[in-house]
Amino acid sequence: MNRTLQIITSLCLLTIFSVFNVNAQSEDKRIGIEINGGFMEYKGDLGSALFFAKEPIYNGMGGNIGYYISPSFDAMLMINSGDVGFSKWFWDNSINDYFKHSFTARLLNASAGIRYKFNNGVILSEDAKIFPYIPLAWGYQNVHSRINRWGVENRNKGYTGHSGVVHFGLGLQFNVNDMVSLRLQSMFNYTFNDVWDGAPFTFGPHKVKQQEDMYAYHSLGVVVNLGPSGPSTPKMPKPLKDTDNDGVPDKYDLCPNTPEGVEVDSVGCPLDTDRDKIPDYKDSCVNEPGLPEFDGCPDRDGDGVPDRLDKCPDEPGLIENYGCPDLTEEEKQEIDLAAKGVYFELNSSTLSPECYNKLDRLIAILNNHPEIKLIIEGHTDNTGNAQANKKLSQDRVSSVKEYLVSQGIPRDRLTPIGYGEEKPLYDNTTEDGRRKNRRVYFQVVYE
Repeated sequence: MNRTLQIITSLCLLTIFSVFNVNAQSEDKRIGIEINGGFMEYKGDLGSALFFAKEPIYNGMGGNIGYYISPSFDAMLMINSGDVGFSKWFWDNSINDYFKHSFTARLLNASAGIRYKFNNGVILSEDAKIFPYIPLAWGYQNVHSRINRWGVENRNKGYTGHSGVVHFGLGLQFNVNDMVSLRLQSMFNYTFNDVWDGAPFTFGPHKVKQQEDMYAYHSLGVVVNLGPSGPSTPKMPKPLKDTDNDGVPDKYDLCPNTPEGVEVDSVGCPLDTDRDKIPDYKDSCVNEPGLPEFDGCPDRDGDGVPDRLDKCPDEPGLIENYGCPDLTEEEKQEIDLAAKGVYFELNSSTLSPECYNKLDRLIAILNNHPEIKLIIEGHTDNTGNAQANKKLSQDRVSSVKEYLVSQGIPRDRLTPIGYGEEKPLYDNTTEDGRRKNRRVYFQVVYE
């Protein structure tokens, strides 16, 4: 077996170059056949030769058949054979001299087990070219030993036996292509047998059991992976996890918990058209940068009323005025005076000429404040028929509206309402109360 490595190396090169263009053990190519060769080292009662600690180095060879179970595991059947030996000098008090104890054993084992692969998609990618693996197997071992004692007198004997054996180790696999792989492996083989090394030396029954003997097998192997030949159905890629179902897999998704149905960008985050850091699905003004407190809408004048609701977006105002500034006290007084200065012809809706001057001041205020609207209220006392009073009050405030419209005030800014005698402010049982209840009132609104 001294030419084992040379033979295995030649087989490796020959196999690689003969199949290099053919399509490593996988779901498509489930069967892998390996031939290997290497070194065998003893460890037992006599001592340890592990990791080239003692010469000579013995050779071994073997093979196995693997079957793909899953990305993590292969099943395997293996057979190995080779030589193991060791020698050691002892002092013998009975002869008052040293003697040399040595043995050489030829081992043959057949076992079954599993191989755990690190390229399982969890630790390393399934497509990894180089990956470690851990083999574990149990089986049967046959051994034939030649045991020698050299000293004052020479003795030798033979031993043939069998036992169970457990294999465990570590390997490194390199996938040359889909069909060919190389394996570098160290397998430690624990035999349930403490006799085959002949230690302690005796030609009678072996009585002292220090430990079960073991050996290591360091090998280099070539694997040919077999599967269906010819065109095969393309393997569908494993779907990537997408927690929020936005079409962007979690491994690429910077916002993996986006609500379902929300439109996202290329990295899985909700669209933000105006780039105000408020996603469009929460933004009431998707095309204008805004503030979170206003649902993404701007407030240019900073008055606490977002522009979309602000009747005066460029002028700070009051919330109750829809963002517009309040009228000055002088303007409020002018409006009150205009209302008090409205008179009509007796039992008529025709305006008296004397009230035009006051109404013209009201028109000036309306022109200076296009954001405001006006409700024109008409009221009467309870003298006469209530229905007739209500009609008269409606006709009179409509006359006020028409005058204002004739002077350029938009019709949609004016709302006339005749209440008749429905809303008295004073006592209708007195002349003074009835006089005060006959009134016109201008209510400024910002809606």
